[in-house]
Amino acid sequence: LYYNETRRRLEVLISEELRKKVKDMFLEMHQMYDRRYTPKVKRTKRCNACSLKDICIPVLCSNKSVSTYINDALLEDKVE
Repeated sequence: LYYNETRRRLEVLISEELRKKVKDMFLEMHQMYDRRYTPKVKRTKRCNACSLKDICIPVLCSNKSVSTYINDALLEDKVE
């Protein structure tokens, strides 16, 4: 593997076990894509250092749903 940001290479030995894990993960990803399913993201400290944080946007996944937001707004109007 070559990490462009650090400009370092890392040798990875590809065993049959690793090959099977990658193949299984590949199939699972395609099944999720076919179902149009996006798994929820658990934000951790590592997210800040991730090169994909700008496209992953896990913060948006933790916000309330639209229906919850609307229900809360309607309840707020009834209280006033």
